[in-house]
Amino acid sequence: MKTVLNYIDDLKAKYGSDNKASKAANIDRSTIAGIRINEKMSDETALKIAHALGVDEAEVMLSATVARSHGEVQKVWLRIGENIHYAK
Repeated sequence: MKTVLNYIDDLKAKYGSDNKASKAANIDRSTIAGIRINEKMSDETALKIAHALGVDEAEVMLSATVARSHGEVQKVWLRIGENIHYAK
């Protein structure tokens, strides 16, 4: 499963820079910088990034949820992500 940083890197690769990526996703440049630092993103940002990348919203939102969770909760979300991946 991709991490939130993978999606930010994909966005940068698609649009050429974090600045252009932030404009394409309709988010502040500081939001991208914050994600790079904290490795976390909101659900709203995850949706915008999914739309800008043209990828499944659920995958990006799941990565965002995993990044924000810890311990046993995170392990459960990761298992859910693996099950979704194998179901495709």
